[in-house]
Amino acid sequence: MSKFNDLLKEVMKQEPIDVFDEWENYTKRYKFPVYKLNLGGRIFVWKLPNIKEQHDRKESKYEEMVDKFYAESIADSKK
Repeated sequence: MSKFNDLLKEVMKQEPIDVFDEWENYTKRYKFPVYKLNLGGRIFVWKLPNIKEQHDRKESKYEEMVDKFYAESIADSKK
């Protein structure tokens, strides 16, 4: 979760790409990922960078392998 918070802190250092009143059009759509923040009836919109998930996929593959190893070792110990 801290990676996400760090990303938002970095994004919010920049100027928002769009600012509008919440009653104007809250369902505005963008063709890229955005972060919307509602402050005092105004919506501030920041563009989020594209996130490469290659590292996360590799990390989750390792976690999956470890889980499988533990599951097999527990099953073997019960035999």
